[in-house]
Amino acid sequence: MVPIDIGVSQINSPISSCNLSSMEPIEVKVFNFGTDTIFNFTITCDTDNVTQTFSERVNLHVAPLDPMNYSFFATTQLAFNTNLFSRP
Repeated sequence: MVPIDIGVSQINSPISSCNLSSMEPIEVKVFNFGTDTIFNFTITCDTDNVTQTFSERVNLHVAPLDPMNYSFFATTQLAFNTNLFSRP
């Protein structure tokens, strides 16, 4: 294991649906795969087919081998055929 290794392990919301809107909230599960506690990191969300990418600073900590749910303050336009990607 490496000391600093954090990543998005799951996209909790939105769930794929035909009823997605232009103001969808985004929630992901972040997991600390490393051996050190992670403090203050940036997480980024990209949407496919929509020119929208945004990053947010997370001023929390994630202990080694712990998950953390994170809800973005921003919402995204998913009313079209769109894929969602999130990365720390």
